[in-house]
Amino acid sequence: MYNDKGTEPEAVITYTIDEFTYAFVGLERSGNVFVYDISNPTAPVFLQNLQNTSPEGLTVFPSADSPNGKDLLIVSNEFPDKEFVIEDANGGDFDKLVIYSK
Repeated sequence: MYNDKGTEPEAVITYTIDEFTYAFVGLERSGNVFVYDISNPTAPVFLQNLQNTSPEGLTVFPSADSPNGKDLLIVSNEFPDKEFVIEDANGGDFDKLVIYSK
């Protein structure tokens, strides 16, 4: 049996900020989250690779509900002592922050 597997999507979520719709694709094994602008679904644009997040699940907090007033992507991962929060820093330029760590 061949057990070597490549990267595959673990979680996918879409979210609209202003007039832009983004797809966040969490990748198993590589530990990355790819960010795409899918405002035009027939011509998606790769924007960013958020590295070393080990995503298991993705959730968005709209700016109206977030503690800092910015749109946030929460990345749950396989590490029990750490969660990553991805902040929309500047209209689609996302910054990775470690917000929770034991």
